[in-house]
Amino acid sequence: MRPSEYRSGAPGETIRFAVVRSYLGPVLVAATERGICAIEFGRSADALKDRLRARFPKAKLRGPDPGLREAVAGVLSLLDEPRKRRPALPLDVEGTSFQRRVWQAPLLAMFSVTFAGTLFLQLFTYLYLSFSGTPLPLSDVLGLVTLPSLLLNMLFAIPGYVLMRDLARWVYPSEETA
Repeated sequence: MRPSEYRSGAPGETIRFAVVRSYLGPVLVAATERGICAIEFGRSADALKDRLRARFPKAKLRGPDPGLREAVAGVLSLLDEPRKRRPALPLDVEGTSFQRRVWQAPLLAMFSVTFAGTLFLQLFTYLYLSFSGTPLPLSDVLGLVTLPSLLLNMLFAIPGYVLMRDLARWVYPSEETA
């Protein structure tokens, strides 16, 4: 489903769904003909159905659908044994070309956010100090504060990224490593 279709409430889509019990409570699994479009957790089956209706108000909802048995079993196996080899679940997830590039390049996204955040914070601090009457030459601020801050943030971001990536691989091993 395209982001524009999702935003407009999925007009013309037929979404099949099933609600099953898990150790976390009721779980709703919904799918279009292309794959799973929603997995919801809630306190009751009615609340889950209401949330699905609110999420896709213009779609035709059809459920409970016994044809989702395989997808539901795959979702439940992920919940029961997250370290086990992941089942190949068909997903109906589509993003803009920019979103797909960001999803494929998390390290670049992390560096971009770290860089932009550091620069923004340094600029904000410089402007605050300037308006409060503390004169600081821009060259000193860049050379003594901003550049070292950028370098330190980048140096700390790399081990943080590697740690999170390794943790994610340990919790959710890919099929190649399993």
